[in-house]
Amino acid sequence: MRVLVTFDVDGTLLTSVPQSKQHTDAIKETAIKLYNLPQNVDIKKFCNSNFSGTTDSWIAKTIIQNAMQRQEVTQEELDIFEKKEDEIYHRDYEGMHVPIYGVEEAIKAITQIPYVTIALCTGNYENIGWTKVGHTGLDKYFEGRLGGFGNILERKDILKEAIRRAEEFRGYKFDRIIHIGDAQQDVDAASANGCIPIAVETGHLKKEQFAKPCFVIPNMKDGLEDLISIIKTGKPVHESCIHQ
Repeated sequence: MRVLVTFDVDGTLLTSVPQSKQHTDAIKETAIKLYNLPQNVDIKKFCNSNFSGTTDSWIAKTIIQNAMQRQEVTQEELDIFEKKEDEIYHRDYEGMHVPIYGVEEAIKAITQIPYVTIALCTGNYENIGWTKVGHTGLDKYFEGRLGGFGNILERKDILKEAIRRAEEFRGYKFDRIIHIGDAQQDVDAASANGCIPIAVETGHLKKEQFAKPCFVIPNMKDGLEDLISIIKTGKPVHESCIHQ
């Protein structure tokens, strides 16, 4: 048995300290510097999004489209936006992230299963994602620093890239792939790639708000028994986490 478990970052592995808007502020400052937006712009309203479940490159693309009043966005424009956002984010980084309840215990338990590989699957740009995870100390569990990241527009393609990197690193295909996340986009990405979706209620959504079918656990502490069972057998211990 060979199993890959991928994790979303924000709202799944970690959360920011209240009042911390550093990532959003870095996006906003990047948009202001590159596209001369007003200093008081509400960048989420400008993108018509709360940013939950989106990717950094989708946000960049949307800002460029709205600022330039055109649909076409070049890869060069996206690369410039990523470089500037990364620069601003790390210039001001304050380390305002903490692991969500039960996450480290769960990752310890998962990585003790000898046939399991873990990776990130996040809408964050790669450097930003690893900075957040590294600040919490969780990066030490991610052998090879595997993952798919927000330089890719669509969440399903980010997961596909995480799988590709993990297969390349291990030198084999996986028998079972599980993706864990707090947003509907995580569930959709898992389903699109033939993976098992596990939704956690640690973000903005609760069980009844996720589209069926998927597994749903409240958090990785209270849902650990089911999580380990799904990894090992493809099925949970408790039927209550089945959403179909």
